[in-house]
Amino acid sequence: MSLPLPLPFNSALNPGHQIKYIRLNPSAQYTLLFYYGAGGSSTTLTLFQDFLTTHPNLALLCIDRWVLGPDAPSGPALLSSLSSVTIELLDHLSITKISIAAHSAGVYQALDLINRYPERIKIVFPIAPHIPAPFTASKIMSWMCTMPEFLFAAVGKIDKLSDTKAERMWLRLIGSPKIEHVDDGKFAHSKRLRDVLQSYEPDEQEMGLRKERLDLDYRLGYSRVPGIEVDDLVQLYRSCTVDLVWFICNADVFFGPASVERIVKDMKSCKVEVVLVEGACHSDIFLRSEVWERIHERVMTVDNG
Repeated sequence: MSLPLPLPFNSALNPGHQIKYIRLNPSAQYTLLFYYGAGGSSTTLTLFQDFLTTHPNLALLCIDRWVLGPDAPSGPALLSSLSSVTIELLDHLSITKISIAAHSAGVYQALDLINRYPERIKIVFPIAPHIPAPFTASKIMSWMCTMPEFLFAAVGKIDKLSDTKAERMWLRLIGSPKIEHVDDGKFAHSKRLRDVLQSYEPDEQEMGLRKERLDLDYRLGYSRVPGIEVDDLVQLYRSCTVDLVWFICNADVFFGPASVERIVKDMKSCKVEVVLVEGACHSDIFLRSEVWERIHERVMTVDNG
């Protein structure tokens, strides 16, 4: 089995901007745009190939996010520029409307797209998404937003030790003692797909980009991107006008039920349905069969009125 690799797309409306993306099952009638969590990459979609085999009417699309380089847009444009190019890609692929799923740190880029182009979005599925510090009641998260830069950099390096690949980090978590059987029906992926992804060896350039994406995800989530403050992240949630089906788990220390309840009270412009996924944790909830079956069911329901 071969691993699908990201394809480049050069923006005509934003010269000099190139994104990379993976699209699985492109002939399907319905498209779901997936935003991976911190430090991930579009190759994560490989894990869902078996799911698409049994759900042939759904296509998956994933776009790799920007990195913080010398030419990166500053402030809110860091999010808005990628949203603009994403819409350009959808037009290029002749995709009129999409549904969206976003795990963890991927939610902020997803919300920016949703708020700027709500007419292109059918329904949204946050999966244990990052929530701004004020709504988590966590002193640790609040401290992460204000701690001296040298300490923040040290904390960030914990997730980059030994050149850890994002997918391998997830796979180690999936294979931890918390989950004894990876093929017991709880997960949307198979051991075969896990093994394929685990054996993937990205080149040095790609590894460097992943490290930079992880750094950006941390900085964005903890309000350390110049020009993007905590209030800006909160406003992304408050401004959402597209209905959400929000997946949560009790084992999520920072972004569990209590934090979700706090921020949902501030979301007055959309309907929010909260779904508790029993037995899941923050690192594996986006792989759970229950989550993907519910997503598929709701995408079909929205489309069929």
